[in-house]
Amino acid sequence: MATEFSLSKPGTPDPRHHLKLWAALVVFLTLGQLAATVFVPRSFSLTLISDVIEFLLILSATVVFLVNASASPRPARLFWMLLAASWGARTICWVVWMYFDLVLRREVPNPFVGDILLFLSSIPFLAALLLQPHLDPVGDRKSQGRMGFLLLLLWWLYLYLIFVIPWQYVVLDEAKYGADYNRLNGLLAVVLLFTLGLLWKRGFGSWKWFYASLFGAQLLMTVAGYLANHAIDLHCYYPGSWYDVPYSVALASFTVVGFLGLTLQSTAASSEESRAHLPVTELGMLAVLSLPAIGAWAVLDRNTPSQVNQFRGLVTLGTMLVMAFLVFAKQRQLKAELAKANQVLQEVSLTDPLTGVRNRRFFDAIVPGDASQVLRSYSAPRKPGANDLIFYLVDLDDFKGVNDRYGHDIGDKVLVKLISRINSVIRSSDVVVRWGGDEFLIVSRYSNRAEAATFASRILTAVGNPKAELASAGLEIRQTCSIGWTAFPWYPDRPDEVPLETVLRLADRGVYEAKRGGKNRAMGVVPSDSGTTRLIVTTGDRVSSYSVQMVCVEGPSEFLEPYNAKADGRDQAVAAPEAQQVMSASIPSAVDRIIAETAASGKLRPLFNGHPTPMWVYDQETLRFLDVNQAAILGYGYSRAEFLGMTILDIQLMADIPLLLHEILRPALKGPSTAVWRHRSKDGMVFNVKTTRHELTVRGRAAELVDAVRVSQRNDGPSEANRVLHELRQS
Repeated sequence: MATEFSLSKPGTPDPRHHLKLWAALVVFLTLGQLAATVFVPRSFSLTLISDVIEFLLILSATVVFLVNASASPRPARLFWMLLAASWGARTICWVVWMYFDLVLRREVPNPFVGDILLFLSSIPFLAALLLQPHLDPVGDRKSQGRMGFLLLLLWWLYLYLIFVIPWQYVVLDEAKYGADYNRLNGLLAVVLLFTLGLLWKRGFGSWKWFYASLFGAQLLMTVAGYLANHAIDLHCYYPGSWYDVPYSVALASFTVVGFLGLTLQSTAASSEESRAHLPVTELGMLAVLSLPAIGAWAVLDRNTPSQVNQFRGLVTLGTMLVMAFLVFAKQRQLKAELAKANQVLQEVSLTDPLTGVRNRRFFDAIVPGDASQVLRSYSAPRKPGANDLIFYLVDLDDFKGVNDRYGHDIGDKVLVKLISRINSVIRSSDVVVRWGGDEFLIVSRYSNRAEAATFASRILTAVGNPKAELASAGLEIRQTCSIGWTAFPWYPDRPDEVPLETVLRLADRGVYEAKRGGKNRAMGVVPSDSGTTRLIVTTGDRVSSYSVQMVCVEGPSEFLEPYNAKADGRDQAVAAPEAQQVMSASIPSAVDRIIAETAASGKLRPLFNGHPTPMWVYDQETLRFLDVNQAAILGYGYSRAEFLGMTILDIQLMADIPLLLHEILRPALKGPSTAVWRHRSKDGMVFNVKTTRHELTVRGRAAELVDAVRVSQRNDGPSEANRVLHELRQS
């Protein structure tokens, strides 16, 4: 990917239009330096002319690098900022130099206080080169090599402190100061030239020519600087001397290099050698390891005064302490990043990449612990509550046909859509696991096995109704599923008898039975001593036979209205006052008078509550109670608030739920529907009731009013509703 630097924003003048004028000014200043050296005698005027020209040339290089920083894309901006910082330090150093020359009007002292700033100005230059801006992305190398940059900066500062500073401030020795400064500065210059040569060799395109130009400018600067420093040590240098001519040319060459930078492009590397990064971090660690050896040599040198040795020892210990702190901080940061990366990696390894649900690795790692917790809860004195772990194995019906007809891309979108619907009806504590290609396992924690059929019905309804619309593909695909469910532990009174693996195999058998029974249904496999069905399950080397009862819940037909479920799995219950709206129905029973008087007076609560027969109103779509009277509260033991948080399936025996769902979910019958059911009160008592269902409307929603009269015995024969249901099935 190539990114060309842009100097201007839309609507603003392009600074490139002024480059020719700028270049001409740089050439004029360079020629002016040459003319001043040739024609102006040694005087204050020559010092003024020479210092101002060199200051303007240094400032020009600083400005051109700042222009490059503002015009370059963000990844390469740091490179130019570091070059600008390097030349900014040179600018400050030169201002101090001019203070001695022009304000104090005396020769700049040797040692010079600004030498350390001039020396350290090369460190940002080296850091900029180590970024290798011709490679993408710069940001990764910046974050990875930040510690290496700091360690290298400290290392060069340490070398300056132990080799140069002692002869300036501890024991003043101009000769040793000049010699050590020149050697150390020359070493740093060689490192810069070596790095530039390596980048020149590895570079490509316009960057290769840029590095070549920068190498030439730095070489010229190194030679000119060495000649000037040598002349200063020999006390034969003065501002405006012939030593300033090559130095001015070197300064001007960096402005030219900056002009070349305005035409650069950042291009991806074309070879392994080009992509290889310079080992900044490794160089930083080598700098740390070299400290003891350098410090030992400097301290044990018997040719230096004791004060210098003591100073060098203190500097070495202080630098080692600072570097150790930086390395410790880096290690702590790396440890935190590693822990975060491991956490992300673990999360990814436990998640299905397509649907975002958990995978089988998550099941193997987490669910056995949940099963152990359930077993502990059953072994301890149990408190009333939900302690079961229920497994719902969901297998999409004929999903292969979706892939074959529409392609796997559409099939993947259907899977994601269906998982979203399933997530909308399960609780936050439940977990969906992708068990196979189109097979999912729902692990329902802290559940009550008596409510498993209700939960399975919700899943069937969420998957099968409404149609799975894929607006982006312009398709409407109706997908159903078959479910097999079992509860763990298998025997509540003997929780340790049947292992978890066997319970899962029994759930799988439930899926098989649901498929064989016609699909679009859930088949619960529950233990039963009097059951007529026996299942043989093989788990490893163990073969077991279980007497079971199959509980069937059929899914919705394709004519049902859409099912609207909340994200927490609980439908929005209509508040009791809303159930007191005017209701109309033709009811040939005692309830007719109550409804008629309610329609006339608008006062449902006194008449509804005062009737001795238990009554309730429920929503036909969500099956949730909308209102109950006082007789129902007394007869079933639930409070009004508890009733309004339940569905009518919660008071039904599990064995009767499939038939009740058939009667409710199939097309409505004309007139009241009467049947005898077995209901369960809050304290677990089971009794027979004769219910009569009356259709009515509550705020535009289809609802039913039910009166429930206790009877002495249950008629297991088909009710009128069941007879009509049977005829509908045969038609």
